[in-house]
Parts: sequence; C-alpha cells; structure tokens
Amino acid sequence: MLSVALVFVPLIIIKSADTDIYRNSFTMLMQWGIAPAYLYFLIKERRKILDFNSFKKDYRFKAFIYSLLLMLIGFLYGSLIRGPDLRVPAHYHAVIGSVTLAFMIIAYEILASNNKDNKWIIRCIHVFTYGQVLFSTALFVAGVYGFERKTYASENIVNTWAHHIVFFLMPVGGLMAFVGGAFFAISIYKKLRTHCWDS
Repeated sequence: MLSVALVFVPLIIIKSADTDIYRNSFTMLMQWGIAPAYLYFLIKERRKILDFNSFKKDYRFKAFIYSLLLMLIGFLYGSLIRGPDLRVPAHYHAVIGSVTLAFMIIAYEILASNNKDNKWIIRCIHVFTYGQVLFSTALFVAGVYGFERKTYASENIVNTWAHHIVFFLMPVGGLMAFVGGAFFAISIYKKLRTHCWDS
C-alpha cells in the first residue's frame, strides 16, 4: 500500500518547491498515503499486537509496541493541527521518535544482541519512549494554548500555572528521551568493545 503513494511523487517534484501545490501535495501524500497503510497493518495484525505475553517476555516486541504507540500519538496530534503552532512539532517529534526507536532495536540486534543481559537495553527503551511521549504531549498542549512554533520566548506570553507546567514538562521529556538514547548508544558501544574488539 505504501508503494502506491510513491507513484505520485514524480508528479509532485516537477513542480517548484516554493509553490503551494508542492507543499500541499506532499502534505496530502502523507495524510492519505502513509496513515491508511499504517492503520491497515494495525487492523490486520491486531492479534499479534495484543499478545501481552510477548510484550512481557521479549524486549524486541516491547520496543515494537512502543514504536507503534509513538506513531499513533504522532498521527493523532497531526490530525489535530490547526495552524503553525506547537502542535506541528508535537506531531513530527512523536513520529520521528517512533522511527528512531525502531532503528535503535535494529542496530542493537545487528551489533550487540549476542549479550544475554538485555535489562539495561529495556530500561533505555522505557526512558526514551516515556520521554518522547512526555515531550511531544507537552508540545501539543502548548500548541492548544496557542503558542506558535519558531518564535522567541518573548513573543509567547506565559502567565498561568498551566503554561508553566507545560513548559516545565517539555524539557523534562526531552531530557529523558536524550538520556535514554544516549545510554542506549553507550551500551551498544560497550558491548561491541567487549565482544568484538577485545576478542
């Protein structure tokens, strides 16, 4: 299904990149080319996705479910965008987090899965996912309050407790995601050094 959407790409890129038709066409391609295929996959594989035993036992399946969750959050936030506010980065940070998490596990499986102890990797997955959810959700709520993207702090008026809470949780979530990703990379580096370079 995803390949069907790619048929339209050559027809779009012949247009000038500074035109509305170029931007709107790629936006529509994202809305109607990616989301339906993704939702079809969720419906088709719903029984496997809802296998709670695999979720508890297999860190790879856990990461897969977390990646699906982040993508769904990204789709939800994207469907609620109503202008150039912080709901836009809330959408794409959730989606990018989903793809990043998938590549993290792929990298781990290729480079360092020969180590039997995966507890540290599971912790990193949890911290990264929860941080990404918190970060993107705080961005979304700030967007609902009307805070615009790509503006200086002085242009946005923070004058309520709700505003302060949102702008407190935003860097907390970002820091959690960064720490989870950083320690994941360090863990892979140590495993590679132990099992490859020192052998």
